Amino acid sequence: MARSVRINVLGVDLRLQTDDSDAFVQRVADAVNQRGAAMRQRGVPPQQAAVYAALQLAEELERLRDAHRALHHQAAEQLDAFADELVAHARALQPREDRA
Repeated sequence: MARSVRINVLGVDLRLQTDDSDAFVQRVADAVNQRGAAMRQRGVPPQQAAVYAALQLAEELERLRDAHRALHHQAAEQLDAFADELVAHARALQPREDRA
């Protein structure tokens, strides 16, 4: 059940409705704050720092999605090859008269 959680992101107090744990929500906020703080140290205004942080996180997400898709494709190919091998072994174990 969704509940209200308060966080502070780049100096802005926010109240979110979430089903996630407090620890998870705080980790998400910390990721934004960490990237935003790095930008702020370079003199970037807060609003731009927030946009840069969002872009960095979106880029990271897309790279992880690409990696996930590649791993999923690789696993599917390996599973297909294993299944083909298993079928070949099963056929080899059948008595000769059943192989037709």
